[in-house]
Amino acid sequence: MIDESRSYDVGEAAPIVGIGVSTYYRAFRRGEVPGIKIGRRLVVPGMLLRRFLEGQPLGGAEGKATR
Repeated sequence: MIDESRSYDVGEAAPIVGIGVSTYYRAFRRGEVPGIKIGRRLVVPGMLLRRFLEGQPLGGAEGKATR
């Protein structure tokens, strides 16, 4: 179950999506999975992760997967 009130690091989000950490970073750069860059860190808000897994549009700058 995804907690929408928190953010996940890539090490937590990747297994939820069913891919490895390196694959998550590559998919993020291609705009295929959600995430927000904060400095050098990539975080995945729970709300975006849930929407992504449900196939909902992420919308706006907070969801790169909508390219």
